[in-house]
Amino acid sequence: MSLRGRVLLALLLIVAAGLLVADVATYQSLRSFLVQRVDAQVESLQRPAIERLGGADHRGPPAFSSSSYYTELRDSSNAVLASVNDGPFGQKATSTPSLPSHLPSAPVCDQSACNSVALDVHSKETGGPDYRVHVWSLRTTDGGTAVLAVALPLADVSATLEQVLFIEILGW
Repeated sequence: MSLRGRVLLALLLIVAAGLLVADVATYQSLRSFLVQRVDAQVESLQRPAIERLGGADHRGPPAFSSSSYYTELRDSSNAVLASVNDGPFGQKATSTPSLPSHLPSAPVCDQSACNSVALDVHSKETGGPDYRVHVWSLRTTDGGTAVLAVALPLADVSATLEQVLFIEILGW
C-alpha cells in the first residue's frame, strides 16, 4: 500500500474513533440528563405519595400525575403495608415495578433533610418498562421507621435513547 493510502487509512480510523467517542459521550450525557429529570419527578412525588397512602389510616386524596407511578409503604421488616399503582391522571396502571424483597436503606428523614436512595428495576410484566425507584426511611408516629418507595417508569427515557441511537447509527 502506498504512503498516501496508509495516511488516508490512518486518518479515517482516527475520524471513526473520534465519532465513536463523541457518540458514546452524547448518549451517556443525554441518559444522565434524562434520568436526573426522572429523579426530580420522583422526588416531587414523595409528599403526594405519603398523602395518597394516607398515613396511619391509609386514606387520602389521590395524587394525580401525568405519568404512571407506583408507591409502596413497608414496615421496618420490609413487609408491605400499603401500595398504590396509578396510571396517568388516576387511570389504571398497565405495569408494576418488580421491587426487591429487601429495599436499600436510606437515612431516616428528619426536619432538615430527607434523602433517598435511587435504584433501577425491571417491570413484573414481560416487555414492561424499567422503573426508577427512590426509597426513603420515614419516622412513624410510634417512634419506629417505615420505608416508602416511589417508582416512575423509564419508558420515555428508553424511547428517547433508542431514537438517539438510531440517529447515531444512521450518521455512520
